[in-house]
Amino acid sequence: MKFTISLSDAARHTITLATLEAYVLGDGRPRRTKLETLGYLWGFSREDSKGTTHFHVDLMSLSISAKRSRNSVKPNDQAVRLKSELMVRWAPHLTLIGDFHSHPYENLAEVRDTSGFEFSDADEASFLDDDFLWERANDQPIMLAMTICKLARVHEKHAAEAIRSNIARFDVGEFRFWLNAAVGFLDASGSRRCTGNRPSNVELKIDSRFYNYSRDRLVVANRALISSPSPMGA
Repeated sequence: MKFTISLSDAARHTITLATLEAYVLGDGRPRRTKLETLGYLWGFSREDSKGTTHFHVDLMSLSISAKRSRNSVKPNDQAVRLKSELMVRWAPHLTLIGDFHSHPYENLAEVRDTSGFEFSDADEASFLDDDFLWERANDQPIMLAMTICKLARVHEKHAAEAIRSNIARFDVGEFRFWLNAAVGFLDASGSRRCTGNRPSNVELKIDSRFYNYSRDRLVVANRALISSPSPMGA
């Protein structure tokens, strides 16, 4: 049983943007930064003649009603149902195929010390227990986790790097990201399983258009990130 997972530009961009905003700005409240966040994935899948199932993520929808903290994110179960009702009407060619969440870390050493780019036991338990997701994804959902940390210096990079078949790593400015992918499936007895961490039979297909130049920071020291925010909806 083998799997591949690819993402549209829009899905890859929105996942990275959501992860970055939750890390740098949190939920907008003082000292509430470096938070986890969560979203839902729509796309499609097909099985080829060799038995490999190919997933393509076309869209990620961020869940703004999820409860975020630095160590966990709790979904609002009504959010995915509400979004699914709209998607059936607007994009019936797409299926709810998975979910995404982020792993924020203070620095690179912390990621390395804890293998922070891996799925946790709690990640897998929550994934396996999500009845609505498994039902909509025809008992074969996917799970993505994006880990983020801030680097001490900006590194020059010219491509995303595959550190394992199911994990890609790339830099944007002074931030490093890891994208980890897993697939759920039913075993011979009909019980839910997850490909999880190593070894994995999932191949994450991510293109190499990730250029990062030295000294190209996203947030410049001693300069306000937002100088004069204006109220939304005015």
